[in-house]
Amino acid sequence: MLASNYPFLDVVWTMALFFLWVIWFWLLFTVFADVFRRNDLSGWGKTGWIIFAIVLPYLGVFVYLITQGSGMNERAPPRRSSARRSSSTAARSPRLSTTRSSRRRSHELTATE
Repeated sequence: MLASNYPFLDVVWTMALFFLWVIWFWLLFTVFADVFRRNDLSGWGKTGWIIFAIVLPYLGVFVYLITQGSGMNERAPPRRSSARRSSSTAARSPRLSTTRSSRRRSHELTATE
């Protein structure tokens, strides 16, 4: 296919569809992750939501987001804040261990000076 046979609006339309496709999978994985992370939902409840989302994907995901969206919001901040704390702690602390090769290189550099 040549570029001259593919007009600009077709390129824009293809990019929009690809973007919507990526967002759809993002939503699907977010719902699956939230279903499996929930402690208040039984195994049968988790199975029901997953089957609902697989058999009727759009309806299942959107119904889950509408009915359980506030719960998703309440469960998300603790994960984000703990991830933020661990990343800021890792950024502040110096590297504790070095590899043998880096120790050998530093020893060689100091020995030649």
